[in-house]
Amino acid sequence: MAAKPPEGTPPEGTPPEGLRAHVYLLVWGAIVFVLALAFKPAVQNDGAYYFTYLHALFVSHTFNASTELPHVYTSSTDLFPIGSAILSAPAYLVALLIGGARRAPFDAMYTTSYVIASLFYGLMALAISHRIALRVSGSASAAAIGVAAGALTTPLVYYLLYEPSYSHTFSAFTCALFLYFWWRSPDRSLGGWLWLGALGGLMALVRFQDGLLMAITLLDLPKARWRLLLMVPTAALAFLPQVFVDLAQWGTLWPQRNPGQPLSALPGHYLQVLLSSHNGLLIWHPFILVAAAGFFFVRDRRLVVAAAMAFVIETVIDGMLPDWPGGFAFGGRRFIALTPFFVIGFAMAATGMRPWLAWLATGLVTAWNLVLVANLTYVVVSERDPGYLGLLEGQVKALGFVAREFVQGQAARDLVLWPVLHQPFRPGWGLALLTLEAACAAVFVRVLAGARRAKEAPAASVAVLPPVGAPELAPAEIPALPVP
Repeated sequence: MAAKPPEGTPPEGTPPEGLRAHVYLLVWGAIVFVLALAFKPAVQNDGAYYFTYLHALFVSHTFNASTELPHVYTSSTDLFPIGSAILSAPAYLVALLIGGARRAPFDAMYTTSYVIASLFYGLMALAISHRIALRVSGSASAAAIGVAAGALTTPLVYYLLYEPSYSHTFSAFTCALFLYFWWRSPDRSLGGWLWLGALGGLMALVRFQDGLLMAITLLDLPKARWRLLLMVPTAALAFLPQVFVDLAQWGTLWPQRNPGQPLSALPGHYLQVLLSSHNGLLIWHPFILVAAAGFFFVRDRRLVVAAAMAFVIETVIDGMLPDWPGGFAFGGRRFIALTPFFVIGFAMAATGMRPWLAWLATGLVTAWNLVLVANLTYVVVSERDPGYLGLLEGQVKALGFVAREFVQGQAARDLVLWPVLHQPFRPGWGLALLTLEAACAAVFVRVLAGARRAKEAPAASVAVLPPVGAPELAPAEIPALPVP
C-alpha cells in the first residue's frame, strides 16, 4: 500500500509549479476559442419563458410575465419557474443600466446579458464539481478529465453552447452548489442547516423537480435528527418568488402545469427516459455508464448513496412526465441537474487508467457527441423518434454538417465570418461579446486553480505543551502536530 503523501504535496497529476500558469493560460485560451466559434447567444424556444420574467420584474414591475411573451410562442401563460431569471438578474440590471429600459423586451442587449449569465453559471457548475472531484479522487489529472467529460460527453454541452437560454446551466449550478455544501460539512452547525435549506429552495426555484434532491440530506438523519427541519423555513423563503408569480398569474400558491399534462406514476416511462432512441439518456450518451462505474471506486459511501438517490429521483420524475422525451431535446436533457455526480464518476473512473488513455477516450466520445449535435440539428430536425437504426444512420449523415456547429458563435460571426455569411460587420458588438466570454472563462479557470491550491495547502499546526512539572524544553524541541 502506497504511503500517504506529506501535507502540502500537490495532488497527483498536478503540473510542475513553473508550468502551471502556462497550463491555465492554455486552458483559458482554448475555452475562449471554442466559445467564440460555438457560443450562440440567443433566447429561443423554452428559454423565452425563463427570460421573460426579467423584463416583467425590472421594467413592467410585475410578477405576471404572461403579457411579456411574444405572440409567436405557443402559450400565452408562463408556466416555467422564475429561478433562472433571479440568478441572471445582476447581469440583466447591468444591461438596463447601459442600454436603458425603453428597448424592446427581447432586444439583443437584454437577451445577451441573460445567456452570458447562463454561460457563467454553467461554467461555475463545472468548477464546483471539479472541487468535489479533486477532493474525492486526490488526482488533479483525474479531476480535470472528469470536468472535460462532464462538459463535453453529456447533454450539458448543447445547453452550454447552443441553447443557453434554457434553465439547465442554472440547474447544474444550483445542484452542484447544494451537493458541495452538503458533502463537505456532514457535522454542520445550525446556521449550516439553514444555509443548506436556502440552497435547496433555490434548486426548486430554478427547476421544480430539482428541489426533490434535498432528499439526500436524509442520509444525515441518524446524526442530525431534528436539525433537518431547520431547512424547511429557509427553503420556503428561497422559493417565495415563485409563490408571488403563481399568485399573480393563477391566484394560487401552488405551481401549475399545462392543461392535459398531469404526472402519471403508472405505468410511467421510466425505462424509456433511459433506453429509448427518443432522447433516452443512456442511448444518446452511453459514456455516462462510465461515470456510473466510477462510483465503484468512491470510498465515501455517503456520497455513493447520494448519487444513487439523485439518479433514481430524476429518473422517476422524468418518467412520470407526459412529455418524457423533453420535446426537441439533445438526449436526456433533464438529467443535467446530475452534472456534479457525472463529473465525480468520470474522475474516479479516470483514476483506474492511464491519463493518456482517459483523455483519448474522452476525446473520442466528445467527437461522437459533437456529431450527435449536428445529427439533432440537421438530420433529426424535429420532435420525432429517429429509431435506434435511424440514430446511427443519422450520425453518418451528420458528419457533413459538423463544421456548421463551429460557425454558430456570434463573436466569430461578427468579427471574422461576416463576409462569408453575408452579415454586417459589427466589430464593437463582437468584441464586447468576446470580452464577456473571456471573462467567464477566466473566472472558471481561476476557480479551478484555487481548488488545487486549497488541496495543496498544508494543515495548520498546534504546539504540544509539556505537562505541568515536566522539565522545560527549548522551543526547537517542542513537536508540532497537524490539526485534522
